[in-house]
Amino acid sequence: MKFLCVGYFNREKMDARPEEEINAVMGECEPHLQELYETGQVLMDAGTGLEAKHIRRGGGKVIVSDGEETGEMIGSVFLI
Repeated sequence: MKFLCVGYFNREKMDARPEEEINAVMGECEPHLQELYETGQVLMDAGTGLEAKHIRRGGGKVIVSDGEETGEMIGSVFLI
């Protein structure tokens, strides 16, 4: 069984937070990520950085946009 995990990113909410708070949250994530990597089950880990995209299906096609119109952006993707 494979799982696709998507981390969403909201630029407006992130920009409203102090850098120290963001670093603290990311620091809390690191031990969990490390534990996950140590299982050997992570097949893919891709961060999209500032170029996050919104992906959806419409009219039988995959549509990729910058996500700004909905505020929904993909910040990272894991395949486990």
